[in-house]
Amino acid sequence: MIELENICVQLKNFCLQNISLKIEKEKFHVLFGVSGSGKTLLLETIAGLQSPTKGKIYLNGKDSTNLPPEQRCISYVSQDNTLFPHLNVYDNICFAASMRSALTKEKTDELIRHLNISDLLHRYPQGLSGGEIQRVSIARALVAGCSVVLLDEPTSSLHETFQEDFCCLLKNIQSQQKLTIIMTTHDRNLAIMLADWFHFIESGRVTFSTKVSEFYINPLPVSLAELLGISNILTVQRRTFEEETKFFCKQLNQCVSLKLSADVEYEDVLPIGINPSDIHINPSSREAYEVHFRAIVSDIFFTTQHVKLTLIVCQTNCILKAEIKKTTVENLMLKVGDEVSCLVYSRDIILLKQ
Repeated sequence: MIELENICVQLKNFCLQNISLKIEKEKFHVLFGVSGSGKTLLLETIAGLQSPTKGKIYLNGKDSTNLPPEQRCISYVSQDNTLFPHLNVYDNICFAASMRSALTKEKTDELIRHLNISDLLHRYPQGLSGGEIQRVSIARALVAGCSVVLLDEPTSSLHETFQEDFCCLLKNIQSQQKLTIIMTTHDRNLAIMLADWFHFIESGRVTFSTKVSEFYINPLPVSLAELLGISNILTVQRRTFEEETKFFCKQLNQCVSLKLSADVEYEDVLPIGINPSDIHINPSSREAYEVHFRAIVSDIFFTTQHVKLTLIVCQTNCILKAEIKKTTVENLMLKVGDEVSCLVYSRDIILLKQ
């Protein structure tokens, strides 16, 4: 296990601030955040390429804060994916294997097949595409036999079409070899798809960590919700009706039901989020106790997968974003200016925190 204790790192005008994090062994950890949030700097600090100005790094229970990189048994693949230009692909991979107690030749050959680079072994880096260089760099890191692998934006050079298949492959390799992987990304879909543990970093601080299986149990930071595409951020206010506590949403002009934990003390005014895909247009039934409102369609945008709508709530003029299937638009013959009935299930309302 890797444990970071109050880590601070100063780099020019940017710093990591009091980061405490436990990296569970043999799990896939994702560091999620926008560019410039400190993801790469944190990976470099774990790898030993940057020295903390404060705090401790423990590797398997031992203080390794000042341990040089070559003694940490951690493989690191940077965004640059630097390969030796004078060595072909196979020799690049074998160079890493020769430096450590590496995988057997049988497992190395299997890994090469899995990463689909068998046809590249006699080629040189200058003749490879960005995606090919990325796969070779990952192969070189994995054959070294280290149990901890750090990946900095490993899908950045891959075309969007291939990213999902590549991530499935990466997840399978991690599981089969029982690796501890820490990967950075700003792609929300890949982050959720790969992670056992999800860590959100912003402005040099890790502000939210959770198992992906428990993602929505605790309130999400509003800034994280926005990055995840939860674009409808509203507020609710606690009200008591005949000894029953309800939460009134001014933007929707009605009460909404929230699932609150008995162990947490909540403010009287709370932010909530609604995914655009959780707004149902002209539903076939009006389930009791759910959120209903009418809205005007002000914009319709077609994408390759869905149709995005901009809605204006009739009673309040609140602007919401919705995402629906193309067949729904066709069946309802929706057009700009139409008034529609909308439904949101209470179970889909996401509790947030500032």
